[in-house]
Amino acid sequence: MSTPSIKLLCLPCAGASASMYLRWSRQLPSWIKLVPIELAGRGPRLDEEKVENYYEQVSAILQCYQHEMIGDYAFFGHSMGALLAYGVTLQLQQRNLPLPNTLMLSACPAPQFIHPERYPEPNDRQALIAELRAQGGTPDMLFDNADLLEMTLEVLAADYRALRSFAPSSPSQITVPVTTFYGHDDLISVSEVLAWQQHARHPLSQQGFAGGHFYIHSAQASVLSALEQTLSRHNTSAAALVSSCE
Repeated sequence: MSTPSIKLLCLPCAGASASMYLRWSRQLPSWIKLVPIELAGRGPRLDEEKVENYYEQVSAILQCYQHEMIGDYAFFGHSMGALLAYGVTLQLQQRNLPLPNTLMLSACPAPQFIHPERYPEPNDRQALIAELRAQGGTPDMLFDNADLLEMTLEVLAADYRALRSFAPSSPSQITVPVTTFYGHDDLISVSEVLAWQQHARHPLSQQGFAGGHFYIHSAQASVLSALEQTLSRHNTSAAALVSSCE
């Protein structure tokens, strides 16, 4: 008997598009339906105006993708995407809308560690390029393609403006299970990641992987295995099916 499906809504990191997750669709089992969330100003939404405010971006995601946020579904967000997934989940809670089965936050410090000085000045082109090189995960060929580099820097600058607009407030606890993912060699400290516990009602789960900020690429097989295990634990339809068969 096949496992009932669950939707995995994936939010991209700063400067990236939903295409960063497309390779996963060929590796994940068929019961996980991948739903890459595309933000305005990139990919097929390239002609749309970029959103440069964190709270407006959260609202825009809800407006565009709320139809996917029903039934069994989960969020996975990497870096900026994790902070956006957190914001969207809070909005869903506050509006008494259907919540994800689980929230998976990757390579992102807890909200209390998010402050403007953490990110490069969006108008400083060289600082943005240095940040891309420092974090890894960006193909070398991009730096040799002037048009592609400029397009990437424009998106990255808009995303950093959005991140700089985020203002930590008193911890609002997420009521669904939360799992944090991180790379052992990331510049983000493990303590900053584990501090998400202050924002989670349930005990925080954690998964560490070999690699830096973009361990999701270098350790892809291990990451996808962990995703599958996490989603299997929190697939309520699957749990109901097992219970009915006992």
